Amino acid sequence: MAVRDPEIEKLRVDIYRQMTPQTRILMAAQMYEDAMTNMRSAILDRHPEYDEIELEREMRCRLLSRPLFLEVQAYIDERNRGKSLSADPSERS
Repeated sequence: MAVRDPEIEKLRVDIYRQMTPQTRILMAAQMYEDAMTNMRSAILDRHPEYDEIELEREMRCRLLSRPLFLEVQAYIDERNRGKSLSADPSERS
């Protein structure tokens, strides 16, 4: 990790402290959205053949711990299996 200049660090902290909680939350949300956009782009650069389902699966794999990913993916697979069993869209959950 980079060593930060103590004076610059103090200025940065002071600026954050002057912000309202709402502003800090908006900044964090924007950083999260930017990170998701960057991750999507990186995955698609490496795997341009991925469709939306494969892309979302890869994003979950990168974001979640292995045990949580497996649990979430099993739930999604089971849910999708139930949807594909019904030919009538109104019967799908």
